[in-house]
Amino acid sequence: MGLYWAFMLYIMVISFYSLIPQIFFPTATSQAQAQAPASCEEGLRDLTASLRAHASAIVGGRDAESDATFFERWDDRHVAVAERCEGDARHRRVAVLRYRVETTLRRFHREDRRLFDEVARALGADAPRDGEDAARTEETP
Repeated sequence: MGLYWAFMLYIMVISFYSLIPQIFFPTATSQAQAQAPASCEEGLRDLTASLRAHASAIVGGRDAESDATFFERWDDRHVAVAERCEGDARHRRVAVLRYRVETTLRRFHREDRRLFDEVARALGADAPRDGEDAARTEETP
């Protein structure tokens, strides 16, 4: 029985030893490190712009990558930029923005997407898609 508890203790120690760094101290992939901008400000601008573009694509009904894939890649890029932004409060604020956008998109998928689809079906082919409204007004003499 003592051998069993020694084995269990060994498994627990090894698990904590390997999991804690992965959870609390993530590292970016080499691809994200290579693509990271040279400055903190540029990296944060890119991250914010990609959040806006993804949210816009989802709400606008355009084809977009899945939220899980997007946020996984975004998180990797965010970790890569962290080294350049050490001590910069804006880095943390961008992370807060990321989680708020993710929460908003989850709520949109859960509650509002259905309404958008119903309205689009009710309006039929006459409903303009993003950007088509401006194109129609420019074409009419």
